[in-house]
Amino acid sequence: MNIEKLKNYNQKLLAFIGTILVLMGIMALILMGYFGIVEMRRDYRYNDEDKGIVAAKEIQKLQEEGKRSQIVTYEEALLIDTINRIYLIPVSQVNLKTAEKIRERELLNATEYSSYANDYQRHYGDYNNLILYSEYEDSAYALFEDRVQFSLYEVHHFDDDILISIQTAKEDSDSNGLVNLLDHQSLHLYALKEKRLRNIKLQNASLQSYRFILLSKSLMLSFGIDHNKNGLYESREPLENYQYHYEQEIFKPILAPELKEQLQKRLEGSK
Repeated sequence: MNIEKLKNYNQKLLAFIGTILVLMGIMALILMGYFGIVEMRRDYRYNDEDKGIVAAKEIQKLQEEGKRSQIVTYEEALLIDTINRIYLIPVSQVNLKTAEKIRERELLNATEYSSYANDYQRHYGDYNNLILYSEYEDSAYALFEDRVQFSLYEVHHFDDDILISIQTAKEDSDSNGLVNLLDHQSLHLYALKEKRLRNIKLQNASLQSYRFILLSKSLMLSFGIDHNKNGLYESREPLENYQYHYEQEIFKPILAPELKEQLQKRLEGSK
């Protein structure tokens, strides 16, 4: 009888120890997964911050030394207008490991100066310009005359035109030495027919999202307000919605100031 009790006790003890070991194993896997995700996010954040074009202050220092830290690279041409044979060539940049001297000839050259769209194409990368090339005319020109940085552009095919939308950063708003996606962003629209680039922006704010209004080329946009004015839009800061009327070229908030004030007072409990 005592032997049977001892066997039962040993079995229960082994089962208890086994359960503890299994739980410890599960906890170890959970912790490994958690730290792995954190590390991935940290790496992604670093890579995102490492991208961009060098800010104006850094560029000035490099120019004074006759150096450069980035060189231009071109991606594969994309056919966006089949009938007129017009291609779009994204312009990107490559970061050099160390700043290099600019050759004399290059220095001399540098001183010269959804909607009713049928479909759209979305492209991700690390860009600083877009080139339009016409096969029939055998000519090419750049969309941007200023220095900009962007990671996303879309080509929207409408019944009567083709629009290119680009979410861009232009100024080093957070003063980290780079113009990249952490800085304040605006929206550029280029119409292929009229060959004109429009810029939709809001002072002290960064574009977060946009979409075409049904059956029109007009847009609804969401801007993140840099409430503490530190050059960054952070998740705890407010969003505001705006509308852009394409034909009239009118950019205005969706909500009237009176309604916004009323909602704020209601939130505060003062009304």
